[in-house]
Amino acid sequence: MNNYKSLQVWMNDKKVGTLAMAAGYSGNCK
Repeated sequence: MNNYKSLQVWMNDKKVGTLAMAAGYSGNCK
């Protein structure tokens, strides 16, 4: 159960990190 919870948190962090990186990349391109 703990591993599943950790996996969810990791996936959320990864998703947020990817979005932030994409937003920063788009901002730098303009």
